[in-house]
Amino acid sequence: MKRIAINALLVILLTGTGLAQESTKTIKVVAEQFVKAADVQDGDMLSAVLEPSSLQYVHMGGKLSSFSAKDYIKLIREKQLGGVPRKITFHNAQHYGKKVAVVVLNAVSHEYDFLYQLTLSKNKDDEWIIISIMTEIEAI
Repeated sequence: MKRIAINALLVILLTGTGLAQESTKTIKVVAEQFVKAADVQDGDMLSAVLEPSSLQYVHMGGKLSSFSAKDYIKLIREKQLGGVPRKITFHNAQHYGKKVAVVVLNAVSHEYDFLYQLTLSKNKDDEWIIISIMTEIEAI
């Protein structure tokens, strides 16, 4: 009887670990889509992962500025931002509870190093979306 209980516990732990790993993969995919959408200047791809009321805060050149998801998507669509491929390096991708996650990554081009802290949440359709963005941009 003890052996059955231990085996059942192991199955539960392994299944839970598998779900956590799958969730981590999913939030990384959303983060990658956010970066790649800017790289290829695809506003629709960007819209798919951004909460419409989200804000992006940007530290660059000693100045902090912010803009809305709507403004950012418009700048990408109009090809005023992005268009340069970047290499992504993940520093952290962690979900907290069932509906909140944080991803920290660098996206580096030949010109700039973007450090992103993305906060994600599950939407009404149970899909991960980005609800806030903090960015630090340094020239290479």
